[in-house]
Amino acid sequence: MKRLMSGLGVGFLLVLLYFLLWPVEVEPVAWSPAPDRGYTGAFARNDRLSSVQRVQVPDLTGPEDLAADPQGTLYTTSHEGWIARRSPGQKVFERWIDTGGRPLGIDWDGAADRLVVADAHRGLLAVDREGRLTVLADEVEGTPILYADDAVCLPSGEIYFTDASTKFGAEAFGGTYAASLLDIMEHGGHGRLLRWSPDTQAVTTAVDGLQFANGVALGPEGRSILLAETGSYRILRYFFAGPDKGETKVVIDNLPGFPDNLNRGGEGRYWVGIVSGRRAIVDAIGPYPFLRKMVTRVPTSFRPEATRYGHVVAFSVEGEVLLDLQDHEEAFVRTTGAFEHGGELWITSLHEPDLGRLSVDLPPVTTTTSTPG
Repeated sequence: MKRLMSGLGVGFLLVLLYFLLWPVEVEPVAWSPAPDRGYTGAFARNDRLSSVQRVQVPDLTGPEDLAADPQGTLYTTSHEGWIARRSPGQKVFERWIDTGGRPLGIDWDGAADRLVVADAHRGLLAVDREGRLTVLADEVEGTPILYADDAVCLPSGEIYFTDASTKFGAEAFGGTYAASLLDIMEHGGHGRLLRWSPDTQAVTTAVDGLQFANGVALGPEGRSILLAETGSYRILRYFFAGPDKGETKVVIDNLPGFPDNLNRGGEGRYWVGIVSGRRAIVDAIGPYPFLRKMVTRVPTSFRPEATRYGHVVAFSVEGEVLLDLQDHEEAFVRTTGAFEHGGELWITSLHEPDLGRLSVDLPPVTTTTSTPG
C-alpha cells in the first residue's frame, strides 16, 4: 500500500511539474476583453441562415473565400490547396489551379486582370487567366510572410493584405486553424497589414501589432481599408489617404465572436463572417498569462475550440448592423464570410465541404447610423 501511495505521489508530482514547467510555444500577454454581451441587441439569436442551400465544390473542403471576375466567373479556395471556379451557367465548381500551399482570401485585380491570392504557406500570389501563377511577395522588409490571410486590390493596382501572425506560421504550426488558436491564445500582437506596390514590386508595413490580422475590404471612398482583428473581437479602419492618413479607428468593437473575412457588398454594405462564438473560458483567463500557458500544455483535443455555429453580419462603414444572419441548427457552421453575387448571398466556411447560397432581402445603408459597442 505504501508503495502504491508513493507511486501515486510521484505520478502526481510529475503531472504537476509538466503543467507548470513543460516548455510550450506561446508566451501569453495579459489582456482584459470587454464583457461578452452575447447574442443580444443587434446580434439577438435567429435562424435566418438555417435555410442556406449547398453548392458543391467536389472533393474539396474549407471554401474559405469567394471572388468574381467581370464576366461573372466565381472563384473559391480550399484546404487541399486548390482554387476552384464556376463559370456562368455551371452548377458546380471545378478545380482550376493548385497553388501548392493553402490559399485563403482572394480578390479580383481589375487593374491587372488576374486573381490575387493570400496563401497562408506561400505568401501573396497572382494567377492570370491562363492559369500562370506568380509569387508577388513572400517577405517584407527582410522578414518572411508566414501567414498571408486575405487581400484586397485597389483600382490603382496596389494590394493590401494581411499577415495574420509573424510568429505562428500556418505551415510550421500544424495548419491555419491550429496556428490561429496559438496566436489568439498568446495575444502577442503578431499580426500586420501589408501593402504591395505595383511600381516597385515591394511590400511595406501599413499597420503592425495586430491581434491576428484577418479579413480586409476597401473603404467606400477609396482611401481606407477595413480590417478584421480576430483576436480582439473587432473591426478596424485604416486610412491610407486623406485627412486621416495613417490613423486606425474602430468600426465595431466587442463582437459576440471571432471576425474572419470581410467583403464589400452593394449599397454601402460590408459583410463579416463570425467564424466562432466567443468562449467564456478564453475570456476569463485573458488577464492571466500563466493560466493560458498551462492551457496550451493540455492535449489539443481538450483545449478550447471554435464553436459550431453559423453567423454572418452586414454592417455599414460607420458600424451600424444592417442584417444579422445566424444558424443555431448547425446547417452551415464556422462561417468565414459572405459574398454578394448574382442577386444572392454566398456563404463561405472554414470546414464545410460546400459553399452556401441564400436568397435574402439586402438592406441599403440608412442615412442615420449608430455604432454598437
